[in-house]
Order: sequence, then structure tokens, then C-alpha cells
Amino acid sequence: MPISSSQKLNIGDEITFNGIKIGKILIDKPYPFGLIKVLEPNLKDFKDKVLLANDKECKILEHVN
Repeated sequence: MPISSSQKLNIGDEITFNGIKIGKILIDKPYPFGLIKVLEPNLKDFKDKVLLANDKECKILEHVN
């Protein structure tokens, strides 16, 4: 899923939500992209929340139609 952050994200950064590892950054430039779990916790629980990628704030970008 596409990820947004005002800070530089690096390949391999672990993405966490409430202390639970939910994914990892796979692509850093030019547009960060991460592999994200969608179950346990459920994607609905964190899709609109601020996440952490190795202590850097980030957010999942939603697909716009």
C-alpha cells in the first residue's frame, strides 16, 4: 500500500500500530510503498491512523477513484 510521511522512510523500516508490527517498507523512493497486514489487527482499525515506521510518523494513503 502507498505510504505518506514528512520524514524519509527507508527500505526495511518496520511499520507498527500500537506497538504491533503490521508491515514493512518495501520501496522508499520516489514514493514509499509498504507491505501491510490486513488481519490481526484488522485494516479498518488503523487505516486512518498515524503509524510508525522505525519511530517516524507515517500514514497509509487511500486509493482515490
